[in-house]
Formats: sequence, C-alpha cells, structure tokens
Amino acid sequence: MIFYIHAVMFYKSPISLILLFVLGLLACNDEAIPTPIQAHNILEPELKFSYNSYRNGNRRFAIAYMDSVFNIFRSKTSGNDRFKVYQFMYDSYYGLSEPEMVGLYADSMLMLFDNNVIDKDQYKTEYIRANFSKADWLYDIGKYQDAYKYYYTAKQQAQKDGDSCLLGYYNHKLGLVFYSSSKYRSAIRNFEEALRLLNPCNDFGSFYRQQEINDNIGLCYSKLNRFDSALLYYNKSLNLLQKGYDKYGKDEKLLLDKATGVVYGNMGSAYVGLNSLDTALSYYKQSIAINKQPEHDKTDALYTQIKLADLYLQNGMLQLSRSVLDSAWTVIGSVGNIEALLRWYNVMWKYQKANGQYASALDYLSKSVSLKDSIDKKYLSMQRIELDSRIKGMEHDAQIAQLKKTDESRTRLLVLASVIALLTAIVSFLLYRNWSVSRKNYESLKNLNTYINTQKEQLKHLLKDLGKATNEKDRILKAVSHDMRSPVNASLALIELIETDKDRLNKEQQDYLQLLRESSNNALSLTKDLLEVATLSSETINKQPTDISGLVTAVTGLLRFKAAEKQQKIELQVSSEPLICNIDKEKITRVINNLVNNAIKFSPQGDTIYVGLEQKNNETELSVKDNGIGIPDNIKDKVFDIFTEAKRFGTSGEQPYGLGLSISKQIVEAHGGRIWFCSEDGVGTTFHVAIP
Repeated sequence: MIFYIHAVMFYKSPISLILLFVLGLLACNDEAIPTPIQAHNILEPELKFSYNSYRNGNRRFAIAYMDSVFNIFRSKTSGNDRFKVYQFMYDSYYGLSEPEMVGLYADSMLMLFDNNVIDKDQYKTEYIRANFSKADWLYDIGKYQDAYKYYYTAKQQAQKDGDSCLLGYYNHKLGLVFYSSSKYRSAIRNFEEALRLLNPCNDFGSFYRQQEINDNIGLCYSKLNRFDSALLYYNKSLNLLQKGYDKYGKDEKLLLDKATGVVYGNMGSAYVGLNSLDTALSYYKQSIAINKQPEHDKTDALYTQIKLADLYLQNGMLQLSRSVLDSAWTVIGSVGNIEALLRWYNVMWKYQKANGQYASALDYLSKSVSLKDSIDKKYLSMQRIELDSRIKGMEHDAQIAQLKKTDESRTRLLVLASVIALLTAIVSFLLYRNWSVSRKNYESLKNLNTYINTQKEQLKHLLKDLGKATNEKDRILKAVSHDMRSPVNASLALIELIETDKDRLNKEQQDYLQLLRESSNNALSLTKDLLEVATLSSETINKQPTDISGLVTAVTGLLRFKAAEKQQKIELQVSSEPLICNIDKEKITRVINNLVNNAIKFSPQGDTIYVGLEQKNNETELSVKDNGIGIPDNIKDKVFDIFTEAKRFGTSGEQPYGLGLSISKQIVEAHGGRIWFCSEDGVGTTFHVAIP
C-alpha cells in the first residue's frame, strides 16, 4: 500500500482518498477483480478521471492514481487498453519534462506491437502514434539518427493509410524544427501545410494543434519583422480558442486559458514592434494575469513579465521596470528555466546601466554572456534541420531498393533468354548430326542449318550487347566516382582554406566545420570504393614476395587509434618471424583494413578485437574476430554482394556503404585465395582469409 500513500501526498481531497481506499481493498481481494470485459469498462472512466485531474493541475496524483488502477487490472486488460494507459503516462511525464519516464512509456507502446499484443494492421492509428512518440522522445534527447527511422516509419504508414491528422502532426513537427533553426519562411510553409491536413480532423488534439500552429505562424512573421501579418495569425488563433471555449470549455478550460495567455503575450510583442506601446502594455498585463495563476503556464508568464520590464525600461519607467524584474526573480527559481534566467540578466544589466550603476551592470552583463555561452554549448550538437532531408533520403533509398529488385528481375530474364538460346543451339547441333547420318533429309536439314546460323548471329548480338552493358556499367561507375571526387575535393580544399583562419571562428562554427570535413571524407571514401569496384576486374594483380606478418602488424597498428575512439583494444596474434607470401601488397592491405574496420564498426564500446595470422599446410590464414552484433541468418548469403541489401549501421551509428566486403572478396579470389566467415547474431563474427 506504499504506492497509494505516495499518491495521497500529492492530492488530499476526500473523494481521492475514498477512491484510493477502494482501490486498496480491490488489490487485497482477488475475488473482487473484474472480468476482462469489466476491466475494460472500468479503465475508460478511470482514464477520463486521470486526464481531468492532470488538466486541473493535480499532475502527480493523476499519474499515481492511473498507475494504481492499472497495476490492479493489468492481467485483465486488453492490448488496446494498455496502449491507452501507456499513452496517458507518456503524455503526462512529457508535460512534467521527465525524459527517462517518457522514454520508458514510448518503448512500452511500441513493445505492444513488437510482441504482437496489438495487431499493427487493425490498430493503424495507434501504431503511427507509437512511432511518433518514440521519435519525439529520441529527438528531444538528441538521438537524431535513431529518431529519423521512427519518423520515417510513422510518416510512411500515415501516407499509406491516408491519415491526414497524423500527417498534419508530422508537418507541425517539421515546422517547429525549421523555426528552432531560424528558417522562418520554411517553417511557415510547413505550418500552413499542417493546417491544411488538420482541417478535416474533429478531435480536440487536432483542434488545439491548429490554434497553436496559427500562433506559431504569427511568431515566424514577428521574427521576420512583419508584425501586421503576425497579428493576423494571432487573431486567428484567438478566434479558434473562442470556438474551443464553446465546444470544449467544460473539460479543457485550463488548456484553453493557458493558450489564450500565450497568444496575448505574443500579441503584446507584435504591438511593441509596431510602436503601439499602450496596446502592448495591455496585452502583456492580460497575459501575465492569466498564466501567473496556479497550475497555469508559469514559464510563459515569466517570459512576459521580463518583456514587460524591458518595455517599461525602454520608456524610462525605471521604478516600474525594477518592480516587475523583482517579481520575476521570485519565480525563476521555481520554474528552473535557464533561457528565462538569461533574458532576466539581459534586462537587468540594461536597467542597472540606465540607473547609473555601472559596476552592477557589468556584473549582470558578465553573467548574461557566461550563461549564453553555456546554452550555446548545450545545443551545439543539435542538427535539427536534417529531419526532412533525412526522411526524404530514406524514401529515396526505398525507391532505389525497388529499382534494384526490378533490375534483378530483368537480369533473370536475360539469363533465361541465354539459356533458351543455348538450348536452341544444342537442338540445332543434334539436327545437324542427323543430317550427316541421313542424306535423305538433306533439304530439310539445309533449311534448319540456315535457321541455326540466324540464331547464332542473334546470340552473338545478344552477347555483344551484354558485354556493352557491362562496360557501360563500369564506365558509369568510373564517371560517377570521378565526378563526385572533384566537388568533394573542392569542399575539402575550402575547409582547409577556412581553417587557416580558424582563430576567427567561434566554437560552434569550428564544430560545424569538423562535421563538414567528416561528411566530405566519408563521401571521398565512397567514391574510392566505387572506382575500385569499376576497375578491379580489369586491373593486374602485381604480386611480389612480402612479409605478411609485418604487413598485418603495420595495418592493425594504425587502426588502434580508430579503435581507441570507441575504447576498444586490438589483440594481435602473429609470429615474430617473417612470413613471406607472394601478394599484391597494396590490395591485401585493403583487405586487412576492411576486415578490422568492420570489426571496430560492429563491436560495442570497450570490446576487444582479435587479429591472428598463421600458416596452415600451403596457405597463410588471417582471422579477424569480434564479439559484436553478429550477422543474422537471413543476410549471411548477401554480405559479399556488390550492392548488397545486407547493410546495417555500426554500434555508434557509423554509416554503412556495403562495398568493402565485396571488394575484399574480389581481391582475395584474384590471388587464388578464399574468404569466409562464421557468425552468430548478437554474439560476434570471425572472418577468415586464406592465401596460397
């Protein structure tokens, strides 16, 4: 019963005490637990009660109460009921800004589908919402690469089902991303698309989102100094909110009040931009009066108070400005918002300067600069603007995969045509032999021979066309790799040029420059792989006696630094005595490098990679062993394909290209050797290379 006592600490009304007491009795009496149908009927009103409690400000009680009810009836609830409970918990902890609990319930929603507790095809909307929820959480905690995959899944499913409401949510999210990246015109386009998609939706969430989007468009226009346009959209938001009071006011008054207060504050800022200071003052005061109330939006009220203090300061009302600043200071500690603190410091140092307190003004200015640097460092790694391009990239990859399947089908048809032509040639040969045996069928065999010659010519043309296609493929790959290399090298050269004056760059710009360098180097590496694929079949293997022991030692020595980036170690087991092999040193170096690089990429942090070299019979065998993610059975026969579908991201999100193993196989076989592997999914992989 400890859990129920904890809930009462947050909410002590008599009705709540009675409800929790009844739940306690149910928990102690197995016979009182309802059947599954009864449990379903109970959870609906209990969810409604919990949502109402949360919206009325009793947040912790609402969470504790719903958790208690769910623990009692967990074994009796359907999968859909569980999803509704997890959704409530996710939304509630999101509102309380507790990311660990948000992530827990996002995973819980998806596990219902992954474990087939809920059918994805039957509950399509819930499946889309679960993916959006997981994506939002991952995005908020900075795991962008993982978030993109869930956004992609949700968007694709919503498009497939024609769910405009959830597609509207995606465009709203995209608009917020552009807004946070100061791309205001792009944000407006996505917000307007979200409004179009949400227009036919009748639920409260879609309605509330529409008024929020109108307010966000107004903010974008304010950032662009188009204050008249901003006021137009703020008024649209207020008109929607007024309709909301008529339709939802009974249950959702608190949310509608908060939103109204936010819009009033934004309108005040727009009127400041239009120099209508009296009107701005009125809206600021209305906004503060609404959201300063208990359980309203204290953070928004705090922001508006700081803007009001700044307005007083600009008009020389120093005493009023200081009064509002002092009032705001009493709230900052309870809100815990460093952005609000930064704004307060900015106004306070201007106030002290205007009041002639220059030493104090300098102190507050120093605090402002220090806090801004801290905030900049916190958000330095955010790559928000990539969201839409990453999703489009995934869609493009899906289209390429489909084209590859089509190309494979055409290749199979070509092979079938070749087989048919070969069979035709065999039949013709048998007929020709019969003509030698029997002169009586000479005329008919003569005609048949003409037919054979025609087929031979057609086969020659077919083989010639096939050779042209192969040469054209190599030519295209060479051209693509060559044409890609020039702009990439140009980018790298520009980066080097910019870095010669790096002292003039701030930390954020230097980090972005480093990201650009890494992306360019990845692109350059890919072009080299494409060029090697295109030229490998025509190149000559230049073999010469080489100490392969020293070669393996040198290559792994260089890769130790890369392994150290993931706190990994490389253990080398080679003979100290020279082991001479007749090989192409450069190409075998590429094989060793590829295999050890793959082991680093697919091994977890802090793991050990084992590289061994030994002589067996008339062969030298190299082995590279890791304890990483392993290779699933369904892709083991594809890992050596040139454009394989068996591509996976590394344990730290490293990009897959899928060319390294194919190139390695071609090099080893060109030496008359063999390459193979042993792997178990989730346990690890060992690659072997045997060279005569």
